[in-house]
Amino acid sequence: IMSVGVDVSDRTSVENMIELSHERLGSLDILICNAGIMDRAPFMEMEENFWDNVLNTNLGGVFRCSQVAARYMIAGSRGGRIVNVASNSGIFGGRGRAAYGASKAGLNSLGQSLAKALAKDRVFVYTIAPGFVDTERVKNLIDDEVRAQSPLNRVAKPQEIADTALWLATGDNEFLTGCIIDVNGASYLRS
Repeated sequence: IMSVGVDVSDRTSVENMIELSHERLGSLDILICNAGIMDRAPFMEMEENFWDNVLNTNLGGVFRCSQVAARYMIAGSRGGRIVNVASNSGIFGGRGRAAYGASKAGLNSLGQSLAKALAKDRVFVYTIAPGFVDTERVKNLIDDEVRAQSPLNRVAKPQEIADTALWLATGDNEFLTGCIIDVNGASYLRS
């Protein structure tokens, strides 16, 4: 086990992280893109640097990490797996989340484009779209109304998202490449 710090908004930082990982591990087979920021701002008050920061981190970070990692995966002739963590905010919008939602919708499309571009080299790309996940960061946003959005009357546990990412990264599921998997307890379905 190793840990490498990275700023996904900076290509040099990404290149250093991927190179060091490849060097220490001997190959690069799996990339999970989970870095992101979820800041909220009213659309009419949103400043351009706020917009740019969210998109550069959430969407640009996945672009940079995927491009650099895919080069190593292809060069090793072993292929690999790229798992992107988007959000159900990329499927439908939300108040105060114009930048966040746009970045996650872009990530859905980017994942599908990467799946097509990299399939011939056996690099498979998957996107997970969770809803609310019970973490410290959003604990204060989870109330009965949020829980009631899912027929399961709860939000996801972090382990449920991690288990999905693990299955996609290691399971026998190559024919799913390019898919967007909603891991949100059917909270996006409305009766």
